[in-house]
Amino acid sequence: MQKLLIILLLITNTALANQPKLWLDLNIYSWHSKDYYIENDTKKEFSKSNPGVFLRYEVHKNLDIGAGLFYHSYEEWTPALGIEVHTSRSKWVSIGTIIGYAPGYKDTPQNTVMFVLPIVQIQTPTLPALGMRIGYSPFGEVDFGTVQLTLGF
Repeated sequence: MQKLLIILLLITNTALANQPKLWLDLNIYSWHSKDYYIENDTKKEFSKSNPGVFLRYEVHKNLDIGAGLFYHSYEEWTPALGIEVHTSRSKWVSIGTIIGYAPGYKDTPQNTVMFVLPIVQIQTPTLPALGMRIGYSPFGEVDFGTVQLTLGF
C-alpha cells in the first residue's frame, strides 16, 4: 500500500510539474454593453479591439500574478497589473477572476483604475500550451468583455 501511495504521489507531482507556470496573453478583441460614450458633449465610439499583451505567472495552483499593457476603450495605452484567483483549474480548463489595476484611465469618462473580470480559459494539455481566454465584466457603468489568445510555458 505504501508503494502505491508513493507511486501516486510521484505521478501527481510529475503531472503538476508539466503544467505551464508562465503565460503570454494577447488581447485580440473586446466588446461593450454600449456602443458609445459622451465626452465634453461629444458622442464617441468605444474602441473595439483593445489590443494588448500580458505576462502571467502561476504563484500557486489557484493564484496567478500578471502585468501588461493594452489599448483601452477610450483609445489610449495603459499599463495593467492583476491577481487572478482560480476557483477551478485543470489541464484543459481554468475558471477564475482577475482583480486588477489599470491607471491609464485618468481624464476619461470612466476614470476607473480598479476592475474585476471573471474569466474562463480553455487550453491544450501540452507544453507549450495553446489556449483562448474569454472574460466578461458586468460591473461598473459599462459592461465589457474580452477575448485573448494565450501561450503557456
